[in-house]
Amino acid sequence: DHPDVNDTGDTYLYIAFAADPSAAPVLGDSFNSVAYTGFGFSSYPVPVTGFGFSPSMIWFKERGPQGYDHGLYDSVRGIERLIYPDLTQAETDTVDRGVQSFDPDGVTLGDNNKANASWSTPNSFSTYVGWAWKANSALKINTDGTIQSIVSANQASGFSIVSYTGDGNASSTVGHGLGTIPDITIFKTLSGTSEWNTYLTSNNTVGFLNNNTAFVSNNGGTNGSVDIANMSSTTFGFLNGSSSVNNQNGNGSRYIMYAFKSIDGFSKIGTYTGNGSATGPVITTGFQPDFVMIKSTSIAGAWMILDSARSPSNPRQLLLQPQSAAIEQNVGNAIDFNANNFQITDTNASRNQNGATYIYMAFKNNPEIIDIPSGEMAYMVIAGGGAGGNGQSGNGGGGGAGGFRTSYGTVSGGGASAESNLTLSAGTYTITVGSGATGGQGANSGVDSSISGNASITSTGGGGGGGRDQTGYHVALSGGSGGGGSANGEASGGVAIRPGGSGTANQGFTGASSVNYSNYVRAGGGGGAGSVAGQGSIPSNGGYSITSSISGKAIAYAGGGGTAGKSDNTESYRTPAGYALGGAGFANGSNTQAFAGAANTGSGGGGTHSTSAQRYGGNGGSGVVIFRLATSEYSGTTTGSPTVTTDGDYTVLTYTGSGTYVHS
Repeated sequence: DHPDVNDTGDTYLYIAFAADPSAAPVLGDSFNSVAYTGFGFSSYPVPVTGFGFSPSMIWFKERGPQGYDHGLYDSVRGIERLIYPDLTQAETDTVDRGVQSFDPDGVTLGDNNKANASWSTPNSFSTYVGWAWKANSALKINTDGTIQSIVSANQASGFSIVSYTGDGNASSTVGHGLGTIPDITIFKTLSGTSEWNTYLTSNNTVGFLNNNTAFVSNNGGTNGSVDIANMSSTTFGFLNGSSSVNNQNGNGSRYIMYAFKSIDGFSKIGTYTGNGSATGPVITTGFQPDFVMIKSTSIAGAWMILDSARSPSNPRQLLLQPQSAAIEQNVGNAIDFNANNFQITDTNASRNQNGATYIYMAFKNNPEIIDIPSGEMAYMVIAGGGAGGNGQSGNGGGGGAGGFRTSYGTVSGGGASAESNLTLSAGTYTITVGSGATGGQGANSGVDSSISGNASITSTGGGGGGGRDQTGYHVALSGGSGGGGSANGEASGGVAIRPGGSGTANQGFTGASSVNYSNYVRAGGGGGAGSVAGQGSIPSNGGYSITSSISGKAIAYAGGGGTAGKSDNTESYRTPAGYALGGAGFANGSNTQAFAGAANTGSGGGGTHSTSAQRYGGNGGSGVVIFRLATSEYSGTTTGSPTVTTDGDYTVLTYTGSGTYVHS
């Protein structure tokens, strides 16, 4: 019933093309989770990146401090169409304030508080997590059932999204596109209030995502249900209740279904039995999970989600509850994520009561693995980020990201294509990792990172943001990516606009110049590896980062630093953390320095604003150097204590400090 496609009495033109079977989605890059800080600002879109793919479904939850409801969007229903996993509420249209677009590396958000709240107090923002799944960007009209459905299915990853309109007939069927019988299906009525009916195929039971009641036998109840026992690899049907089939097939009601099937090495859906011991049950998955959702089915108890984005190491202890708007809880010991399993490590009844049965869904972040030819080694070299500019009676520009050079993937910094791999040869590869610039007097650039000896590759430190301090005005500096131009509260006719610093070719982008806005000059954000900084808005964000999976995880690197907003009687706010990991600027408040770029990403520091007192820009993030080569060809010794990990058939060496790799 969206007016863009189905308003009463209107006529619509459509063009349809046959799908290309060779373009079916693959398993790689099918799930990821990203933690970020919100910055809700009216009419100011904010990209959230770092997922490594364009999401088909994305589920948001504010971690704190406000306790906003969950929010879920998908590409089948379309942008701005919001449903709430913890509520029975019907679908709502967030009208340019929710997900505004599904992008190649994430989404662009408005200021709806389910995913991107505005500040609660100056310099105090909500933090969020987004869990994203990839289905198929090409939607399909599915006629396998008697009711036509719209389906986005990724059979390789065991996930499909199904939209249909009910006809009130218990004998009807709907196509789901998964190509196999799902392990679990989750349904929500869009056109009215309803529970989130959640069906577990293995034991033909049903529970509700939005509350903590136990699962019960699926027999149709009063108003019908889905006939899970007779679901096929292509369709599902319905069970009539004692009064109707309206729960899942009300005549004229609109529904959305999310179907999941376990895939070896990527996802596992099943049940386990609690033992009531702090040495809890070990649940074999066949991979190290990055996301686990658990619910007791035999007793009442809360749902819970733990993930590696918020808890990157054991014990995984930061818990969110799908049925509740409650803020994130630190529960101490809860779950350990291990190489091929997860283990419950406490006795909480919601996950480990002796004899109770629990359902779980586990997923692995799975960036697509790119083959490296024999005799070659892939690399990534990121320099230290520039510091944000100082604000004294004005706004400092954001720091530029450190130069980004890589041979892994398809792109390098500054819009360049990925470079050629190194040819492995006996001898020493000497690694220098540049530090991020320290915010202070003047404009300050990051330090170069490099590989020398057997190879010669240098990435240039990020340019410092322009600003003003007790020593005077300072122009934005050029670098791997350029620093943002400063502004000092002048009326637009008072002082010339100050330019941003230039980026280095094939490494990064230019910082934004200061801009006229509402009769004031506003500072520019620092350039990022993935784009020039945004300008023309209040305040200016840093340039985009680039997401790379050279480490085995999809991680965003080299985001530009953000700038501070104007602060007067009506405005006091800071920018978010750049476009992924650049430091945030801030306005006034009790802080004496803006926020730093993230360590070991080469991201730029944030710029400051102050009406009078001296405040320094944020520090730039330190750089990083990463090698990736076949484990069968990894030989020799290292210095500098790099982190050595494996990812499938490859060995990854991550240097956060200077050192060597001596290849034999």
